[in-house]
Amino acid sequence: MRQLLLALALLLTTLPATACLNDRQVLIAENEFKSSYLKKDNEPAPPSRSMVGWIALGAGSALLFATPLLLMKSKR
Repeated sequence: MRQLLLALALLLTTLPATACLNDRQVLIAENEFKSSYLKKDNEPAPPSRSMVGWIALGAGSALLFATPLLLMKSKR
């Protein structure tokens, strides 16, 4: 029982330390975001390759819906 209480006490004392470490990482990420957000480069964004994603989504959906139909047809 004593070891369980000591382990619990150790755990409770280390939780604030992990919060401090995470806070440092948040500040770094926030500064990086601000510096990239405040850039005044008016470069257009490169075209995204979202068409490939839509084609893959359509093909996956077609296969998903066609499979039960083909299975039902083959059982007859």
